[in-house]
Amino acid sequence: MNELTDRQTAAVVLMNLDRAQAIEVMKHLSESEAEAVAAEIIELQDLDAATTAQALGQFHRIATGHLPPHAAGGTSPPDCWRRRSAPNARPPCSAVSARRR
Repeated sequence: MNELTDRQTAAVVLMNLDRAQAIEVMKHLSESEAEAVAAEIIELQDLDAATTAQALGQFHRIATGHLPPHAAGGTSPPDCWRRRSAPNARPPCSAVSARRR
């Protein structure tokens, strides 16, 4: 598969979380973001292992601050990758990264 868009990368990340974690992340998306990511998840059901690894690696670099969100091109990532859901709260993606360490 060619290089994934940022939205497709978000879909791959969600597909690789356990169900409870994915639901928690989706709660932080707007309705339109959630619909768009859900559509990508449906389209990406048969994604090969190499592309999955590439997407997860890209997300990890973004989440750890080693790659700006738009450095790889594609569409803008869901706002949850950057915004805080409440004062002094970590973005949901950081929370997921922290749990995986």
